[in-house]
Amino acid sequence: MSGSDSHSDWTTFWGHVIRFFYLQPMDGRSIVTNTRAAVEYCLAHPQWRLSIQTHKVLEVRSANFEFRTLS
Repeated sequence: MSGSDSHSDWTTFWGHVIRFFYLQPMDGRSIVTNTRAAVEYCLAHPQWRLSIQTHKVLEVRSANFEFRTLS
């Protein structure tokens, strides 16, 4: 965070103690590169956790999703 950020100390926010932060890689054409960068960042900064959108991993894209076995 930059020094100009009004919340430069994010360990407390609205009176809550924050133990972990979550980082999610941006999807799109660079999903592999972005995921690798997010994982590396989380490994280098233990306060950060990797966050993923499970519905995208499972390919649940719409309300018309049909459950099928993963084989």
